[in-house]
Amino acid sequence: MAIIIFGQTKCSLCKLPLEEKQEVSSFPHFLKEGHQLWAYSDSGMHTACIETWEHKDEFLLLYKTVRRDHLFTESAEMKEMIRLHGIPDWIKEDVKEFGMPNWLQEFWDSNEKPDLL
Repeated sequence: MAIIIFGQTKCSLCKLPLEEKQEVSSFPHFLKEGHQLWAYSDSGMHTACIETWEHKDEFLLLYKTVRRDHLFTESAEMKEMIRLHGIPDWIKEDVKEFGMPNWLQEFWDSNEKPDLL
């Protein structure tokens, strides 16, 4: 996720500082350099700026697609993290939105099962 320092980090859309009392959205690095929207990946934005941005729909669809693909890709590192620390909130949110991937269900069935959702 992008690192935001309120009062210093600038919105990647309007270039004004992101302030603590403003609604802010941040995104991880999820686009490759060279993509036309790469500069907005790994950045923070005023939520109001996103709402009026001409590339909003394309950007959010790309982000959602990457999140879904990441969730449905089996990973030994992810299993170990879940085994040691439980299921992070972002996975819980993605499972609600995209459904339970087979690898997670199988892993879940073979381990202790803290509350998933």
